Amino acid sequence: MFSAPEAQGIDSRALARALEWIRAKQIPVHSLFVERNGRAILDAYFFPFRNNETHDLASVTKSVVSSLVGVAGSEGGLDDLNAPLSALLPVETRALDDPRKGAVSLANLLDMTSGLDCDAAPGENLLLEMERTPDWVSFMLNRPFASAPGSRFQKDAGGMKEASFHLTLLAMNRIGFQNLVKLSTSAFLEGFYYKPRIDKELLEAHSEGIICLSGCVSGEFSRTLLQEEQGEPRWQRAMEIAGWFQRVFGERIEESGSIDRLLRRAWTRRLL
Repeated sequence: MFSAPEAQGIDSRALARALEWIRAKQIPVHSLFVERNGRAILDAYFFPFRNNETHDLASVTKSVVSSLVGVAGSEGGLDDLNAPLSALLPVETRALDDPRKGAVSLANLLDMTSGLDCDAAPGENLLLEMERTPDWVSFMLNRPFASAPGSRFQKDAGGMKEASFHLTLLAMNRIGFQNLVKLSTSAFLEGFYYKPRIDKELLEAHSEGIICLSGCVSGEFSRTLLQEEQGEPRWQRAMEIAGWFQRVFGERIEESGSIDRLLRRAWTRRLL
């Protein structure tokens, strides 16, 4: 049911200014719908879209779930958004491939800072794969980590040692040097918490012209190999980590970017 904006306590001039701002800034939205007190007070479409057309909507689930979480919180159903998944989903998290995932919080999931890799590889359809599985929650929680839970903006000492790694970066040209300066600056201005930090999002954005080394024993790759599952090194997870660095840096990763060579080298070091 529609209503005049003023009847619901909304200034129609403010809505008009919002529409003009969207047009002036060329914000890429199809339409804008505003509801107040159970009444529709604005239903506007932007050229060339019309109200009788179907639209491809994205992230609807996140919007609905976030709203439901807010309702649950206001009604006392959720006490703490920072509660770890191990407390919220004890059965599901006990079977995960990486114990660190139990420390991911509900807030991390809501603001998309869980660190789980949701990027599909070429030819891969994650949504279709998930729909084919009987347990969607387990499917997503068993995605590999692309970065540490949270982000460089998060100032929380919890799990810092387990979720942070050493990495050696070298500049190969002027662009690489400029990117190293950007990474270092952001590490201090955005990520500093006891020590300067960057995350993989920042690293990927400024990877051009940089040579990446596989790291020391405190690097993500080496530390993963030192963790064992049923008495064996975590080869599959190490492959996923090396694959991410190879995708971002290509041939600018130590050992000419060869994942197999990195694994063989790591295994030789382990035997020694």
